Amino acid sequence: RDRHGTHYVIKDPFDQATRSMYALRDKLRDAPGTRPFTYPLGRAVAFPDVLVGDTALGPAASRDLVIDSRDLSGLARGVERAWRAFTGSDTIARPGDAGVAALVALLRPTIELARPGLAGAIKGERDELLRLTEQQIALLDFLGSHRRVAISGTAGSGKTVLALEQVHRLARQGFRVLFTCYTKALAAWARESLGRDLGPDMNRVVVNNYHDLAADFARRSGMTLPAERELSAEDAAYFFANTLPQHLLDALAGVPDRFDAIVVDEGQDFADIWWVTIEALLADAQSGVLFIFYDDNQRIFSVRGGYPIPPPHFSLTHNCRTTQRIHEAAAAYHTSGPPPDCRGPEGRPPVVVDVAPGEEVAALRKVVHTLVVEEGVPLDDLVVLTPRGSKTSRLPEGARLGNFTLTWGDGGPDALRCRSIQAFKELERPVVILAEPERAHAASRIPLLHVALSRAQHQLIILGALPPGESPQLEAR
Repeated sequence: RDRHGTHYVIKDPFDQATRSMYALRDKLRDAPGTRPFTYPLGRAVAFPDVLVGDTALGPAASRDLVIDSRDLSGLARGVERAWRAFTGSDTIARPGDAGVAALVALLRPTIELARPGLAGAIKGERDELLRLTEQQIALLDFLGSHRRVAISGTAGSGKTVLALEQVHRLARQGFRVLFTCYTKALAAWARESLGRDLGPDMNRVVVNNYHDLAADFARRSGMTLPAERELSAEDAAYFFANTLPQHLLDALAGVPDRFDAIVVDEGQDFADIWWVTIEALLADAQSGVLFIFYDDNQRIFSVRGGYPIPPPHFSLTHNCRTTQRIHEAAAAYHTSGPPPDCRGPEGRPPVVVDVAPGEEVAALRKVVHTLVVEEGVPLDDLVVLTPRGSKTSRLPEGARLGNFTLTWGDGGPDALRCRSIQAFKELERPVVILAEPERAHAASRIPLLHVALSRAQHQLIILGALPPGESPQLEAR
C-alpha cells in the first residue's frame, strides 16, 4: 500500500531472494577470480521502512529471516540471526582474505571514470551554497523585531532571498504587503516564487517593479500615459525618473490602496523622489513597516542619493552564492562599503576567450558546445550577458549556435537566453557567459562589470577583454 492508500499486488519477496541467491552462486562459480573459493550463501528479506513485528508472512517466511525497521540500529545482529535461521549453524565457512578480495573485485570493482565535468562539479558546489550563513539567520531574527530597516548586502549575500522571506513572514502574519524593485525580470521571478510558496496568502501580496506599479496607479486614477515607443530616449529617461513618480503621487489622492508593509529590493537604483511615493503608499506613514535591501556597488540606473531610513544600516558582507574564484573576479570592481568575503567552495577560475570584433557568435558557438555537449551542463543553467541591448549587441536574435538558437526572449527548449546586464541585475545562473565587456559605457562600466561577474554561481566565461588594469586573475582559453 502506497502513501495514497492504493493497494498493489507484488511478487513474493522470498521467492525473489531465493532466485537472487542462486544467481549469485552461479556467478561466483563461473567467474575465474571467485571460482577457487567456497562462499557461504543464505537468504533473507529486509523491509527497512516498516515494523513487521510478529506478523506471519507465510510458511516460507520465517520471522527470523526478516529484517525490519527495528533491526536497523543493530543491523549486524539481524544479519547474524537470519544466517542462523537459514543454515541452522552459528559457524560460517569463510573464504579468507583472498576470497573476499576476489568477491569485491567481481561485485564491486574499482572503476575509473573521466572527470565528472562541469555539470557534476556544479551539483556538488550547489549543496554548499544552499546553506544559510549564521549572519543571515541572525538577520532574519533581527528583522522580526524592527519596523524600519535598511540592509546593505554585497553581491551574493542573499539580499533578495531574505527580502522574499520577509514578505513571506509578513503575509503569513496577516499584513498586506508590497514587494517592489527596479527591474521587470526580478519582479517576475519574485512573483512566481512567492506565488508558489504562499498559496492563498498570496492574496495579501502585490509584486511589481516600481515603474509598472506607478503606471498601474496612474491609469487607475484616470490618467493617460504615453507609450514608451513614442518617446525619444532622452524624454523616456526623464519620464520614468521624474514624471511617472509624480503621476503616482498624484494618483494616490484618488486611489485608496495602501499597504501595511513594503519591502524594496534593488534600493540603490531608487531616486530620491521615489522614496517619497514609497512612504506615501504605506497605510500608516509613521509606523508602517518598511524594509530596504540595497547594494551601492550595483548602482547602475540612478544618481547617488539617500535612503529614507537613517543609519546605522545592517550590513551583509558574506558572499554565499558564488565560488571563491568568481567572487575574486567580481571583487575587483567592488567600490563601496566594507570589502566582502566569500564562504563558498573554491571553484574554478573564470575563463577568458580571445574574441576578435565581429566573431562573437562563432566564439559563443564553441563555448556552448563545450559546456552543453561535452560538460553536460543543462542549457537552462546558462545565460549570456552583455552591456549592450538587443538592438546594438553583436549577438543578434536567432543566431545559430550549432543545435541551439540565441534568443533575447523567453525562447524554447533549444534556445539560449541572452540578456543585457541591466535587465539581469539581482538574478543569477550557474554559468554566466559575459560577452562584449569592452563595449560597456565608460560612465557605468565599473558597476556594470561588478553586476555581470557576480551573476555567475559556479562558472564564469568572458568573451573578450575586461578593461585594462582592472582584470582579475583569469584562465585563458
